[in-house]
Amino acid sequence: MTKKFAFTKDERLKKKKDFEKLIKKGKTINVFPFHCKFYISDNNQKNMLFKVAVAVKKKVFKKATQRNTIKRRTRESIRLNATELKNIQTSQNKNIFILMVYNHNNILIYKDIEQKIKEIFNIIINKYFV
Repeated sequence: MTKKFAFTKDERLKKKKDFEKLIKKGKTINVFPFHCKFYISDNNQKNMLFKVAVAVKKKVFKKATQRNTIKRRTRESIRLNATELKNIQTSQNKNIFILMVYNHNNILIYKDIEQKIKEIFNIIINKYFV
């Protein structure tokens, strides 16, 4: 039994091959404070792939605790708001790879990050799935 709002290890973008494909063929969305790169491909396997990576620049945030706070808040908002995107992805038989890069000097509160993640997901759904 899988949890509805789970963010499992299978959903984390880790492979070098997937990152290279995402960088070469991916499309870009800029919604402050995120620079989002994503790649949508047809599914040739029996299981759907929805993979996400979150990055925070070390040049901007020197302390790991600050970077981890931002990553934790971003992953949590992705986990709670990705269900609509996952449902559309499954119905259209597509794979989605997403890279979120945080581009701001200050740590935003969770509500602001969640609002921006929702905005990014709505742009992806409206432009590339509808």
